[in-house]
Amino acid sequence: MRYLFDTHCHLDDIAYNDDRDSVIKELAGKMENILWCGTDLATSTMASEYAKMHDFIYCACGFYPHQTQGLFEQIASLEQLLTAEKCDFFLVFSLLYLL
Repeated sequence: MRYLFDTHCHLDDIAYNDDRDSVIKELAGKMENILWCGTDLATSTMASEYAKMHDFIYCACGFYPHQTQGLFEQIASLEQLLTAEKCDFFLVFSLLYLL
């Protein structure tokens, strides 16, 4: 038996706006687990909410370097997301971009 774990996906992409739930339903039958990576507070929150609803979805909260405006003001909200049972990661992609 194969064990498939998608370690990096963005199901919050606008391409999934019309059929996100049906895509997730189909993935449930094909993937053991997926890690949905947020790229800002809104998408990290969405990933966390879907992780709560689906056993096979885990989330990572994060920011792309070009989306870090207001990052430090949002730390409390991020910390709240990180207390969720299935959210074990905080990512800021390419911190060197901020220097």
